[in-house]
Amino acid sequence: MPFVLGHALYMKAIHGGKAKNDTIDSQKMATLLRGGMLPKAYVYPAEMRATRDVLRRRTHLMRKRAELLAHVQNTKSQDNVPEIGTNIAYKANREGVAERFDDPAVQKTIEVDLDLITYDDQMLSDLELLIINTAQQHDANTLYLLQTVPGIGKILSLVLLYEIHQIDRFPLSVAGSSFLCQSIRVWAWETRYWIALRSKSPCAIYAIPNIASIWLRRRTFAGSTQPFRTSTAIESSVSTA
Repeated sequence: MPFVLGHALYMKAIHGGKAKNDTIDSQKMATLLRGGMLPKAYVYPAEMRATRDVLRRRTHLMRKRAELLAHVQNTKSQDNVPEIGTNIAYKANREGVAERFDDPAVQKTIEVDLDLITYDDQMLSDLELLIINTAQQHDANTLYLLQTVPGIGKILSLVLLYEIHQIDRFPLSVAGSSFLCQSIRVWAWETRYWIALRSKSPCAIYAIPNIASIWLRRRTFAGSTQPFRTSTAIESSVSTA
């Protein structure tokens, strides 16, 4: 018996009925399958799933770290404390920050936040080292090629590698491709990455706009107005990946 793995989120978006149960859902899926309209899910390689989950967990931990940094800044504003003047995201700039506050309870709160941030820094460094070492075993060539694109660094290359995996699973062209993809031209197959945004992966949705903003900042700083084009070697390597 042939087996079809359906994309649950897309199927929900297609029929979207108010009354839902097993009988109605099975009828809807059978109708979609009969008409060739059943959205199919991508079967992600089993050997890469655990690393992808670790990478997603890193995103969660990074956001928690950002919340701690924001809490320190918000507390400073509430207590009318003068500007710290340095970026406390770096460990060397955190010394003496808690002493700026007069209330002992507030000082303790800030100390707890800063201690948690310091612990998160070490934990994230260890986590990133593990992910990078594993990614080099899975697909070192693609990981290297991604990092040669302006705007794509260590973390964004990992997100693209593990969230998209095979770019061939997305169609090459799409009607009315976006201004974003036309203007920044991340590489020759940029329209595929725009379609990848529609895969509803939160990490991919986060990664690609960040690539665009970083690339545009670098282009503006350099004063260049010429569109970016990838080399033929990179394009040919990516197309055969």
